[in-house]
Amino acid sequence: MEPQENKDLLHSQGLSYTHKGKKLEDAQSSSWLFLVFGFLGLGVILGVWLGIIPFPLAFYMKILYTIVLGALFFIFLITGFYYLKKSKTLKEEASEEERLTQEIVSYITASYSLDELDRMINDPSLSMEQRYFERYEQISRLIQEKYHLSEETYLDFLIEKIYQVFVPEQ
Repeated sequence: MEPQENKDLLHSQGLSYTHKGKKLEDAQSSSWLFLVFGFLGLGVILGVWLGIIPFPLAFYMKILYTIVLGALFFIFLITGFYYLKKSKTLKEEASEEERLTQEIVSYITASYSLDELDRMINDPSLSMEQRYFERYEQISRLIQEKYHLSEETYLDFLIEKIYQVFVPEQ
């Protein structure tokens, strides 16, 4: 198999790892957005019923408007509170993930050098592209031996991070 084919296979799934910190930011911004629009929408409905916001509608249309939009804005509020609650658990997960990432990167980079990884390969005739994939496999094996990670996209993220420490110009 050609090196380019290896690279294409490695990245062909289209899956990329999303940091828990990024998920936390998304959950927090989503929660505030849904809460703001939910409360604003309910406020507008209340303003229409109290006559503060002039919106001339027949009574039956006002009731229909209230039911439909009230349900929509109520769902916004529920969604906002859901994401607010989710962001609290993601905050803990994000800090744990950051700690684990630092631990794994430190362990591999402190325990092994690039030369040691190359000695594990035992084939000095490999091209740079082939050597990359062999190093990738060795780093993956070393991480899995100690940490037994189940999420493959996280493992790929870690390997890339470690590889950048070993070979910063790539």
